[in-house]
Amino acid sequence: MPPSRSGWLVPRVSEIFGPTGEQEVVIAQGSYALVRHCMAERGFDLLDPPPAATPPPAVEGFDYDMGITSEERAAQSGYQYRFGDFGSIDPAVARNAPMPEGWTEAYEEAWKGDDGCRYRPDDELGQGAPEPSAEVVDMADRIDQESVMAAWGEPVVEPALTVWRTCMERNGYPYATPQEAYEAFDGFASTAQARRPGDATASPAEIATAVRDMACKTESGLVALWRQELGRIRWAMVQDNLPSLLVLQEVTAQRVANAQALIERYG
Repeated sequence: MPPSRSGWLVPRVSEIFGPTGEQEVVIAQGSYALVRHCMAERGFDLLDPPPAATPPPAVEGFDYDMGITSEERAAQSGYQYRFGDFGSIDPAVARNAPMPEGWTEAYEEAWKGDDGCRYRPDDELGQGAPEPSAEVVDMADRIDQESVMAAWGEPVVEPALTVWRTCMERNGYPYATPQEAYEAFDGFASTAQARRPGDATASPAEIATAVRDMACKTESGLVALWRQELGRIRWAMVQDNLPSLLVLQEVTAQRVANAQALIERYG
């Protein structure tokens, strides 16, 4: 199973069949070229900066299903995500930040009003791509969720999880799973996916919990075992549903081809 780039130790089905980091760059560049051209036709220079030319680095140190996976990270920031983990965030879109110079009512209407330029890529990138059924889209999410539940229930995982629980309880942390531990704090579990700008600060209690959490994972060997079992279970489910899931790969291929055409057309 290929490695994950976006915050899961084991990639989700959408990562396996969806765009790679390199493909996401092409799609973003194609979208940008089209929106810039559209705004120019309406008499405006696009204020958004160009998208990155390379994919962001893989997120390190935590996993959405497992929690913290780095002793250094636990000691530095607890369960909080760190600014920059998810790529650069344009200061213009930061919470409570002033609009950039040149942002007028007319500009906003051209960009996101009825028939706004920001919506143009949705149609253009989807031209010629197959339309996955709701069943296929739901299947990807279902495999992700069911494989996680199955991995936690695997007999080979239970002894390591028991060691982790016992280790945590010795220091007064009565959590049943690592997920329960990190969800007790407002850390990356809730903030990372929302991509909120800023650098969250962990409390001493959170850091102490995360440090103990990571120490207990090391003592129990839970992270490696969990990754092994989840990967095995998820990959087996993928293979059982491969013909249906390959439609998602076709969608990605067509969107990338359309984005490349937009780049050639609009630069």
